[in-house]
Order: sequence, then structure tokens, then C-alpha cells
Amino acid sequence: MAVVDKREKDTRPYFEEEHLMFRDSLRKFLEKEAVPYFDEWEKNGFVPRSFWSKLGENGFLCP
Repeated sequence: MAVVDKREKDTRPYFEEEHLMFRDSLRKFLEKEAVPYFDEWEKNGFVPRSFWSKLGENGFLCP
């Protein structure tokens, strides 16, 4: 479950728990699946299709 920082709730009252959970999930996904490869992708000039597939498989892309 996402931890809601009181300061964040005060500055962003429109964020519900579900939004914070989604954001935490996406952050963890990107830390694992994107950050380690970022420099390689920059050097190659593209992000591989497999990354986009994983994003979709994990529900981070719209159908």
C-alpha cells in the first residue's frame, strides 16, 4: 500500500490513494526496467520494443 505523506496530501488534495499507489508502482517499475538501461538507450537513440511491451503488460499504457 502506498504511503501518503501528509505534506503531499495537503499540497495535492486531488490525489486519492489509488493515484499514489499507481505512481509508486510505476516508479518501482521504472527503477527496475528503465533506469539501468537509460544510458544504453540514449546511446542507441531508441527505447526497445520489449520495454514498451512490458509497460503494457503491467497496465501502464492505455489500450
